[in-house]
Amino acid sequence: MNKKNMEENRMTEEVFIKILKTRLKKSLLFMMPVLLLLIVGVQSCTIVRPNQRGIKVFLGRAEQNTLQPGLILKVPFVSWIETYDINPRELNIEYPVGSGGAITKDMQTVGVRFQVFWNWDENRLYQAQTRFTRDEILRQIRQTATNEAKSIIGQYSIYELVEKQRNITSKLQEQVIDMLAPVPIVVSKVTISNFDWNAEFDAKIKETMAAAQKSKMAEEELKIAKTQAQTQVVEAQARLDAEKSNAEAEKIKADAKAYGNKMLSQNIDVELKIRQLEIEKIRVEKWNGVYVSDVAVMPFGSLGSPNLVGNK
Repeated sequence: MNKKNMEENRMTEEVFIKILKTRLKKSLLFMMPVLLLLIVGVQSCTIVRPNQRGIKVFLGRAEQNTLQPGLILKVPFVSWIETYDINPRELNIEYPVGSGGAITKDMQTVGVRFQVFWNWDENRLYQAQTRFTRDEILRQIRQTATNEAKSIIGQYSIYELVEKQRNITSKLQEQVIDMLAPVPIVVSKVTISNFDWNAEFDAKIKETMAAAQKSKMAEEELKIAKTQAQTQVVEAQARLDAEKSNAEAEKIKADAKAYGNKMLSQNIDVELKIRQLEIEKIRVEKWNGVYVSDVAVMPFGSLGSPNLVGNK
């Protein structure tokens, strides 16, 4: 390619670049207002999600109204929305055995691992925005829960920690809720997941717990034996009562039978008397003036009529 052609190509490229730059400038001039409007539109609204609540801040000053979920309008560049997630949160707290551990009633050092479940109080978000930072809230929860845990553990011996863990947890929860009442949060639950101590006391506790378990088993066996003995006494008394009842029933039956026989005998005597009276009545009705004895005596070997007494 000769110089002339190269010069023409160079001039063509320069013209094309100039035309492209001109068109880009025109496009940018057209797009700038659109981009500006888009930025202003984005800055004019904020979306508060269903699990959030918001506080509007205008020129660095928070408004007291709590914003509910939805699209929130605001003045761009001079106001913004601080959002708070109201879902429950878990704060894990742990301090190991050592200089930072809790001291028990019998002067033993133990470590503790526990959890505090909390969430923002949506009715006090203005207070949260104006009086606290989020880091201060977390720091206050951690410090308060740790101090209360150490205070409560100091009321028990090292041997009572596992046995009375439920009572300790209940006390800790009550005191943490009470102490954090001024903070704009809601503490829903406090749980103790683990106590820690050195290996020597761990072995002693296992031994003590095993002995306590054996003692409880012996107590339960004694209770079972007493219950069985009481059951046998009750059953024996029931059998005795049943035998007495049977004897009484038999006596009643015998008395009833004797009484029945007596009444039957009396009835027979009455019936015989009635029969005699009926016979006498018939005899009287048929009497012809001649007395006839109940038994006619016939002389042995005599002939003729029987002996008549009173014949006229």
